[in-house]
Amino acid sequence: MFLFLLLSIGIPLIELYFLIQVGSRIGALSAIGLSIFTALLGGALVRIQSFSVLMRVRDALGQNQVPALELLDGALLLLAGLVACQLIIDLYSRFKLIQKSWSYQ
Repeated sequence: MFLFLLLSIGIPLIELYFLIQVGSRIGALSAIGLSIFTALLGGALVRIQSFSVLMRVRDALGQNQVPALELLDGALLLLAGLVACQLIIDLYSRFKLIQKSWSYQ
């Protein structure tokens, strides 16, 4: 419980510090624009990956298999979509989503 509390307070503070530092280097409007851009890019990537997971679930069900890994992928995509408002985590998760989408092709 203490670890969860520490993470839920510590990570947003680190994100805020990072956003202020980026804003002081490139300007406030540019930092806001970067944050909005990464959120939009993340939303698009989560949507694309969600359709991919949905097709894999449908294929697994068509073959009378339990789509356990696909459901886990879907849950992780949901989590990635919920965390889309933080800049560092946003950039990292988008990199991982892009890397994952390349590995499925």
